[in-house]
Amino acid sequence: MALMISCVKGRIGLKRVEYRGIEVIINWNKIKSVDVKKVEFNFYKLLECLNKGESLKEVVNFFKIGNTLKLIFAFASLLMDEYFDEIIKKQIKEMNTSSIDLITQEVFGLSKLGIRENNNKPAIELEKIMERLLCANASENVDSKHIYVCLSNKVSEYYISNQGTVVPIILINFPHKDVANNIKFLVMTIPAIEKKILNFEGLTEQTQVLGRTNIFNILFGFFKHETFKYFEYCASLFTEQRRRITLVKLIKETIDPSVKGSWQSFKGIEEDIKARLENLVNNEYDKQLKILPLTNNSHMERSNLIWKYYWRENHILSSVYFDFSFIKYKKIREGFMAFMKNSLLINNVPNARHKFFTVATGIRGLELVKTNFTDFSEIQKSDVRLLKIHLETSYKTKSGKNASISFISKIFTHMSQLIDFIKAYNTEQNEFNPIKVLNVPQHNYFDDFKFTNLNNMKNNTKFIPEVVMEALNKYKYEMSDTYRLIFDIFNSTGLRAKEVSLLEYDALKYDTKNEMWYMLVKNYKTEKSKVKKGLEEKRIVPIPNQLAQRINKYQEETQKFRDEVKSIYLFIKKAKGFGHNYGIVNPSDVMKAMKTLIKNKNIMDDNGDLWNITTRQSRKTFAVNLVSNGASMEEVSTALDHAWLETTALFYTEVDKMRVADMNSEFFQKKFEVQLTDEQWSKFSEKERKQLYIDFCLGTRTVELGQCSLHISEGVCNKIECATCSNLCTGRDYIDKWEEMFRDQSNQLNSLKTFYEKNHITDYSEYVEYKRMKYLSEVYREVIKNISL
Repeated sequence: MALMISCVKGRIGLKRVEYRGIEVIINWNKIKSVDVKKVEFNFYKLLECLNKGESLKEVVNFFKIGNTLKLIFAFASLLMDEYFDEIIKKQIKEMNTSSIDLITQEVFGLSKLGIRENNNKPAIELEKIMERLLCANASENVDSKHIYVCLSNKVSEYYISNQGTVVPIILINFPHKDVANNIKFLVMTIPAIEKKILNFEGLTEQTQVLGRTNIFNILFGFFKHETFKYFEYCASLFTEQRRRITLVKLIKETIDPSVKGSWQSFKGIEEDIKARLENLVNNEYDKQLKILPLTNNSHMERSNLIWKYYWRENHILSSVYFDFSFIKYKKIREGFMAFMKNSLLINNVPNARHKFFTVATGIRGLELVKTNFTDFSEIQKSDVRLLKIHLETSYKTKSGKNASISFISKIFTHMSQLIDFIKAYNTEQNEFNPIKVLNVPQHNYFDDFKFTNLNNMKNNTKFIPEVVMEALNKYKYEMSDTYRLIFDIFNSTGLRAKEVSLLEYDALKYDTKNEMWYMLVKNYKTEKSKVKKGLEEKRIVPIPNQLAQRINKYQEETQKFRDEVKSIYLFIKKAKGFGHNYGIVNPSDVMKAMKTLIKNKNIMDDNGDLWNITTRQSRKTFAVNLVSNGASMEEVSTALDHAWLETTALFYTEVDKMRVADMNSEFFQKKFEVQLTDEQWSKFSEKERKQLYIDFCLGTRTVELGQCSLHISEGVCNKIECATCSNLCTGRDYIDKWEEMFRDQSNQLNSLKTFYEKNHITDYSEYVEYKRMKYLSEVYREVIKNISL
């Protein structure tokens, strides 16, 4: 049957094409030539190419893609599956790959079908057919290397199939402009990725090209078993190289150096894979907890200029660096190394760390003041004197301040210990072999310098002023719940920073007999002395009811995370990186948040200076409140957990003097909003002023209009009215009452005047009744004036 072409009534530019009883309307304006014979020739060529499995590029060039697809769907729909299936098989055989874009390029000579540009329904249908055929081939050809299937709703996303496993690939930022070459590039890259993980090599180069998400999809989609073996090996290298492992470090070194500590960076990763990776790192971390502290001794060799020292606190692995590379001369360096190795064996890490810093400061100072300082045996008394002068005049701390006398004293003490150690150390053979490399100092000149009266020279910790504490309590709700709770525990208990940070999750207890809440707190600082005295490892610390309820609530809210990381501590947080790692909430972080709050809210002390808060200030403030409220030295010692009463005696005396010295009339006015006159204040001795403060706090001297300052020498108060009493201390808090009394008194006085004048009494100003009422009115007015200032 011949091809028939006719016009469409009322539709200019459109033609009806009819063949074997089937018709379709095409866009005649898009056809390359309006010659009917050429149209017929290309139509039959279209059918011939479909039957023979040949390219349709020339037909598309004549009819254009839209018309070509309409003709195919109208007159050759039965040939489509077989035709495109053969094209796919041919591409797989020749290029080891196939995709919608590759098929489009080969069949039609186009890079895209242009679905979204003109909403071409035949193109949409054809893409679905090709996608179906590609999927069928992917599942059938399980021995084929890689097959790519374009998603119809995402231009840049493809499915990649390897031996029946399909994973998504996003072709964004690939090295080539056209999809075909990118796919060919991917075909070459995937075997390279497999080779890399089998050889336990890094994949950072491949990640830069393919992108992090694509790499993860390929690894866990095609090579899951090999990938986990790869990560297990790389994780073991962290332990072998004495580096603490985290999951983010593992990913950074193996996959992507730019990775951040969040799983949000790895969209599409299955939950079971995340869990397995985290478990893998957890297992290696558990090994490190046991192995790394045991390898410290072997690492502390004189050939290693930088030591990394590990220690374990329950489930936390901590570390510190000791860098000896700043020391120029070998004998100085190796003597210092031997000293530090011994210090780490006999001291706890914080003490050894402090000792390293002070001795390093002393050595740096000697290098400055002594020419060619090559051996400790060369140190003379004049050198030590010059070092002392240097530290007193030239040395600056990190904050730019001069060194304190106590710090200089520490340097001299530790330098003296170093010299004594070298003298004693040279009598033994050991791995440092000091007899061959160190000369014995003949005299320890650091012992010749004595530092006296250090307690009076050091800067004592300040307590937090009332004005600052009030502002902190007002604005602390802008901090996180965790930080706010820790701050309140500091202020309510006087605990040390380490005691708060290492509170265990079940520390809070309730005493049903005495109906009180308390915490069991481990005595970290005084642990050794407590053991010697046979005392309990933990002590009881009473807790206010309201604070106990908040601790209980916090414990419940954070229990899930605590169970996940298997931690015994109350205050824990997700550490940097992701996976197993967690950390203890550091009190210094709380203080940083407090300092930011102080700066933002402009919280100042009485002198107008921004307050510089520390954790010790809360402990000092707690002690001040104890002493101020009449606590004995023994009670303060118990509350502060001092191992020796002598420590408390120094502390108690300082606080007692400080508080009594501050107890002047101005202090009482700020504290209780009442005014004490010089006459009232002079009646009390320093000891009595302390008791007066306690009475004011307890409210035992509270009267209707303020506080009563009656002295014990004045006996029992017989006054009926407080308003005119010379012992009354009143203030702004009572101004409303005074103003009410003044109005009432003024009204009564006016009423009395009106009564007198109505009864023609003119000399009423001499009447006792009138004088009394006028006097009270003037007293009330004067009080209001004074307390309003």
